[in-house]
Amino acid sequence: MWDWWRSLISGECPIELNPPKELLIEKIIQGRLGRLSSDGAICLETLEQGMTLHLDAETFINLKQQLMKLITLMKPTVFISDKMLGDELNPLFGLRVVTTSPMMALQCEVLYASRHKKSLLGELTIYHWSLAGFPWKEMGLPGPVVHVLHEETNELLLIGDSTFQDVKSLCMNFLDLRLGPHHLALFQAAASFDEQGQFLMFVGHKGSGKSTLARAP
Repeated sequence: MWDWWRSLISGECPIELNPPKELLIEKIIQGRLGRLSSDGAICLETLEQGMTLHLDAETFINLKQQLMKLITLMKPTVFISDKMLGDELNPLFGLRVVTTSPMMALQCEVLYASRHKKSLLGELTIYHWSLAGFPWKEMGLPGPVVHVLHEETNELLLIGDSTFQDVKSLCMNFLDLRLGPHHLALFQAAASFDEQGQFLMFVGHKGSGKSTLARAP
């Protein structure tokens, strides 16, 4: 199952651990995954929202093994972002994103903090396959873009053109799972400015429509 790790370590698969932003931007431009605006921002199209699946342990392991085999077979560049969520004084959990997408790696690099201490709620590992060729039909999956969470091992699979918003949503789901036994609930906020320049903030639980309201004209 972990043969692909050995191939990464041996150099058969190119690997970039916590790559610098400059390298990731260069990879994004070279691969035409996004464009550079006049003020230096990376722009990309919003991609299709995936569906979240709940699979039994055996099916999850089988799906993960298929993903590992593809990495070993196709030998894409793999970007590993070893980060943490939370502030420097109170890191919530460690986040390790293994992705074939430089765009996903760049967003992790920019938005999440470098790991430097033990986290409170454990570790979350996300495996993200962004390239074409995943045999989703042969695997009996309902579509080419899926998200799967394995609650016992704290692992997530993202298959297809997932966006960074998917990563954030899955991290929130993970937090909900870990906070539930402590009788705590995750509370979030979304904000926007209206046409008159007034600041609006919407506060509520996950899935209560905050972002939808913030985007509304």
